[in-house]
Amino acid sequence: MPSAPRVSVCIPAYRAPRFLPEAVRSVLSQTCDDLEIVVVDDASGDGTLESIAGIDDPRLRRWSNPENLGGAGNWNRAVGLSRGRYIKILCSDDLLHPDCLEAQVRILEDPAWDRVGVVCCWREVVDASGKRIMVRKPWGLRGHVPGRHALRRIVRSGTNPLGEPAAVLFRRELLDQSGPFDGSNPFVLDIDMWSRMLLHSDLYMVPRALCGFRVSAGSWSVQLARRQSESYRAWIAGLGRDPRTGLSPLDLAMGRWKSRAWNWARILFYRVFVS
Repeated sequence: MPSAPRVSVCIPAYRAPRFLPEAVRSVLSQTCDDLEIVVVDDASGDGTLESIAGIDDPRLRRWSNPENLGGAGNWNRAVGLSRGRYIKILCSDDLLHPDCLEAQVRILEDPAWDRVGVVCCWREVVDASGKRIMVRKPWGLRGHVPGRHALRRIVRSGTNPLGEPAAVLFRRELLDQSGPFDGSNPFVLDIDMWSRMLLHSDLYMVPRALCGFRVSAGSWSVQLARRQSESYRAWIAGLGRDPRTGLSPLDLAMGRWKSRAWNWARILFYRVFVS
């Protein structure tokens, strides 16, 4: 078996034949080429895996689940099949800019940032055709941020300021410390994991858009929008009961209030921009 790559980009796919080839090609176009792509189709039955049959590259590895595992199950399977030192989850309709991995790996391999285990970046929001709608720049998170400070910012924001999986690269060893993706609350699947990792490491936010988060009628985020606020409030309540987080009643109250505000803003945004 060939030596393990530096980076694994895991693409858990479900009913994604339209956008999956573009997602894969965005990874193959990276300036950092010491990588593998792990695509796992979650028993879609609609030609999802067949949509990338014409892409011939030894860095691309493909699997198909015999039965549907659901979001968290498929994310965990994809990560379990990966071999890289650093891991990124890329949803099957999102995109990486060509220098995304190079810029994020540079931080993780810099001795000055040896406490950093999670590297994030600004991200573009794009429509179904790939046209940029806006750039999301999280307030209060830039450069090196201690883990618990970042966690407090997350809770107080009432949303997911670290970004969707495409924006995040993390060290493999954090999975051993944090455990697998937790499917008990699918509405916070990604931010729950990033937050658990920040109990064991620090954050670095690259102040530049390095990926594209696609919003379309079939996007998981769009389908979940109406229930995200309620689930977020339940999630931060659980964090508040964990003494390791150091969260105060004020932190939790701000998170509850802002989650409601973000919910209305999110629904309005999808009504205007998603078709």
